[in-house]
Amino acid sequence: SDIPPPKATLLSCKTPPNKGGQTEFCSTIAAWEALPEEEKRDLEGLRVVHSVQAAVREIAKPEDLNPVRRDMKHEHPLVWTHEDGRKSLLIGCHADYIVGMDKGQSRALLARLLEWAAQPDFSCRHTWSQGDFAIWDNTGSLHRALPYAPDSGRVMHRTTVAGCEAVA
Repeated sequence: SDIPPPKATLLSCKTPPNKGGQTEFCSTIAAWEALPEEEKRDLEGLRVVHSVQAAVREIAKPEDLNPVRRDMKHEHPLVWTHEDGRKSLLIGCHADYIVGMDKGQSRALLARLLEWAAQPDFSCRHTWSQGDFAIWDNTGSLHRALPYAPDSGRVMHRTTVAGCEAVA
């Protein structure tokens, strides 16, 4: 199915971790803009299947997932065109494979694009304090938590906003 991804995510810090647990954010808009023109032409028109299974592939077996969520898949353009005309890469750990391409080859391309987008030129890191609040556009950015111990005290509250921006 081709249900647009959620418009935004909100994250608030109830209790910061005593060590680690920062969040890194990267702009997939800036990452797209910095790609060579030839590569942009090669990526335009590609479609990616996103899935819960892909997001947890490294940490969980498919049979351990909620059966309703386990089989959820959504197909989206790799290059997202925003209403204002800007473009971004719609990638992340949930991006499973590129439609019509060998899975191994497509996963290698997606991993390379994810590494490209996460480089320091397009990223920032936030160290949380109690009461901090962040909001981001899911189609123009990515985030990831840095490792922290389960007993670090880190308590965060995450809300996903169901609105969406249609592909231009």
